[in-house]
Amino acid sequence: MRCTVNYLGLKQSLGTTIALATGLAVPVVFGIIATPAIHGQSGTTTTPRFDAASIKLCKDGDGPGRSGGGPPARSPGRLHIACAPMLGFIANAYTSSDAAAQRPGRGLAIEGAPAWLNSDRYAIDAEADGVPGEQMMRGPMLWALFEDRFKLRAHRETREIPVYTLTVAKAGPKFHPSQEGSCIQHVLGEPLPDTGGKPLCGLGGMRTARNGPNLKLDVPGASFLNFSTFLSIILDRPMIDKTGIDKTGIAGTFDFHLEFAPDETTPGPIPGKDDNRNGPAASDPIGGTSIFTALQEQLGLKLEAAKGPGDFLVIDHIERPSEN
Repeated sequence: MRCTVNYLGLKQSLGTTIALATGLAVPVVFGIIATPAIHGQSGTTTTPRFDAASIKLCKDGDGPGRSGGGPPARSPGRLHIACAPMLGFIANAYTSSDAAAQRPGRGLAIEGAPAWLNSDRYAIDAEADGVPGEQMMRGPMLWALFEDRFKLRAHRETREIPVYTLTVAKAGPKFHPSQEGSCIQHVLGEPLPDTGGKPLCGLGGMRTARNGPNLKLDVPGASFLNFSTFLSIILDRPMIDKTGIDKTGIAGTFDFHLEFAPDETTPGPIPGKDDNRNGPAASDPIGGTSIFTALQEQLGLKLEAAKGPGDFLVIDHIERPSEN
């Protein structure tokens, strides 16, 4: 079974349901995290371990800010994930732990994942001696915890597949820096903060509206990687970011405004995609703007079809965790 997974728990961030279907693979683009090259199956590198970990299955009504128990805490040596599907965390932990998966602009599809990994929600509280960094805890240490408690075994494969390449158009980027304090930052797996009426920064704060056949998207305070992650998820094939914006180009966060007509090239989850209260539904994009045209004219980005390497994380074995 080939499954869809999304970075940063996009199922929660976008408030939509992501289907898990046989034969479907959608890429996930991850940040480049400077952690040691640690592969769960190799046994050649010693990974710090959590000294204690509680994993609880969340009940109906337990939202992202609840763990069904004690208050969440963010402190040195402690990791808290509040009521979230584990599939996105497995993918993120893997790319943080394996050097070959840390290449910029690479997508990751997951094969062999049972549907419960994206439907069951778990709360995790784990503690470690010393002061391991947040990246270490959410990467190699979380991967090791999945191996221990979920009996996870997986391997990576690379295959040549149809992709899109994203480059900067001749006129240059057309998106603008966000104003400091205009949105509220939120870390995945932690309780939602009191925003005081402000939107969340990044994909979690995305606002949508219909304009005839077009869908208008506003993403406040997002890094370019955050926004390109969204593009990679909604497209019908993996996307390789060749803009270099995150590494050598424009730094900081931006407000992205994009208006296009969803069609067969954008089958991924988008809030408001099927809302036809203010115009034709997404399945009727006549007269609308394609995402290719919209990216170039509105954001100064160029999307082109190509062939390229696709990364696959193949889950060989995984079990529901035992009760604490």
